[in-house]
Amino acid sequence: MDVVLLLVPVALTSAAAFLLGRRRGIPAAGLRLALARVCECVGLTVAFVALNTALGVGFTLLARALTRRFVSLYVVTDSVLLGLSALQAVALRWWWGSHGQSNVNDNVNDATETQRHRER
Repeated sequence: MDVVLLLVPVALTSAAAFLLGRRRGIPAAGLRLALARVCECVGLTVAFVALNTALGVGFTLLARALTRRFVSLYVVTDSVLLGLSALQAVALRWWWGSHGQSNVNDNVNDATETQRHRER
């Protein structure tokens, strides 16, 4: 039951966002590219979580060794780390996309699609 209470609102808001996008003239074909970029961000988030956690553990163990005081590892596994890692991933993906050759072609295609839908 808990899973349903989590997934139903997500499914409903996703459907509403899709319908809103279609009403504003955004082509449904662009959703595939958007979902591919989301998957890239998820992968980057996982990488950032792993790296941030490893660095945090390393710094925690270093602090324990240098100060001879107990420093908890629980801080390193705080759920805030997931959100911060996701922000790092999104920023990297946008930065990466803004300087890549594929982004130029995507923007031209997106602009062309938008223009076609406005002319209808």
